[in-house]
Amino acid sequence: MPKTTLSFYLHIIAVVLIVLLVTNWAGKSVESTNEQKTSVFARVMKTKTIRCGYGAWPPILSKDPNTGKVSGVMYDLMEEIGKGLNLKIEWTEEIAWSEFAAALEGDRFDMFCVPMAAVPQRVTHGYFTAPFAFIESYAYTRADDKRFDNNLDAINAENVTISVIEGELTSALARSGFPKAKLLEITAQQGLVQAVLNVTSGKADVVFIDTVTAHEFMKSNPGKLRKIPADHPIGVFGISMIAKLEQDQRFLWLIDSSIRHLLNTGFVDRLLKKYDIGTDQFLHTAKPYQPAVNP
Repeated sequence: MPKTTLSFYLHIIAVVLIVLLVTNWAGKSVESTNEQKTSVFARVMKTKTIRCGYGAWPPILSKDPNTGKVSGVMYDLMEEIGKGLNLKIEWTEEIAWSEFAAALEGDRFDMFCVPMAAVPQRVTHGYFTAPFAFIESYAYTRADDKRFDNNLDAINAENVTISVIEGELTSALARSGFPKAKLLEITAQQGLVQAVLNVTSGKADVVFIDTVTAHEFMKSNPGKLRKIPADHPIGVFGISMIAKLEQDQRFLWLIDSSIRHLLNTGFVDRLLKKYDIGTDQFLHTAKPYQPAVNP
């Protein structure tokens, strides 16, 4: 065979081999990319497991320090959701509340399974589920401090200090509604209880907290804290769990449908009653079939 013909065929074979190698590499690359982009819904359906991140908020969610067992309203709610969907609920990781965005983005769990207020500072970090209840935040002060009674505007003064958690709802409420007041900021790791203690110890004058946290604190520390009398709360917020931001929203629809079912069948009302959480702490969600109440 002439040398030129041999060279030609060798060249053809080399080109074919290169094409095959490139095609194989591209296929593996696409496969790898697809694995990385697997949606939460697809992963949950494959593993039959919802991975929950969580933070302590008794009695909404508690963790026994000795056994590590999780209990409370959200434990029962998620277990009921899992039962209805035939999915296992895995309580994967306890985190500081301020870490939820990074943890979701890092795929450390599928959903933060403790309710949070759906406020603008948080909605850019995840999808909030349908609220299963609403919660009020009020202004609280020391038991003997009457300066702000029926006059919340008096809080907006340079000689008043508000105890807040940096980057959290307490800080947002203070900055937007009471810009003249001083802020005593603590970290999310220090928690709401420390924010309240800053008021009862005299380091600050006012704290904005939800009714559940206030109820638990005043039950354990009678005579230390009081709700400032006012004709309205500082804010009312739907409380929801939060899932990862992604284009495939089927996981969110799965959870939302489950929550609506548990609301409409009365499970949520019975659950809140079980844990002695009255309407002075959680405002129950109206059923869609209930007649509208005239103003």
